[in-house]
Amino acid sequence: DNLKMDCGRSNRVLLAKLKADEHEDELQRLTEEDANLGRMSWPRPAAECDLESIRLCPRFAVVQGLKADGTTKIRAIDNLSWSAQPPDEKGSFGKKRKKELSVNGHTEVPEEIHHDHIDILMSAMRRFILLMGVVPGLLKADIDSAFRRIPLKPSHRCAAGVAYMRNGVQMVSTHMANPFGASSSVYSWERVGSLLCSIARRLLHIATFRYVDD
Repeated sequence: DNLKMDCGRSNRVLLAKLKADEHEDELQRLTEEDANLGRMSWPRPAAECDLESIRLCPRFAVVQGLKADGTTKIRAIDNLSWSAQPPDEKGSFGKKRKKELSVNGHTEVPEEIHHDHIDILMSAMRRFILLMGVVPGLLKADIDSAFRRIPLKPSHRCAAGVAYMRNGVQMVSTHMANPFGASSSVYSWERVGSLLCSIARRLLHIATFRYVDD
């Protein structure tokens, strides 16, 4: 409720601070790609959006190296830890941004997150060799765009808006799926990953381990 009530003011502060991104064309392409997959709304100019009912955070590009074809690999990140400092009694804005005023600052993770470590894999391989007398074969299955496969609760989408510059225009889109940059996305994927691992171990009797990257 606090995030909803402060949407208009927060958005005005954010839009005034937006700057051009070196990779803004790629940001636009990635946003449109997610929109076509139903993971985001189609990007529109901020002037055409109801900025009183959606909470925006800044979207920016991160370079992740090179693709197989030699082109630059870009990932769109949404800073849900961003917040607009409210004015003090004199009407001035503080220099420090308070995390508790952000979307991530309003997120509570209800339980500790666990995943496997390399030491557990080494112990399992050692035991396998002792029991079976052969070196085990290893198979890896990487879940692509894991966060983006988990839908957001409809009532939470009002806190999942993003904004970025494109050709001098402030562009806005809303997430329908968990975004990169949200604390809640980490927890949401933890639950799904734990379920998949439990099914593989308990029902299919497959020696399965679960790892996460940064």
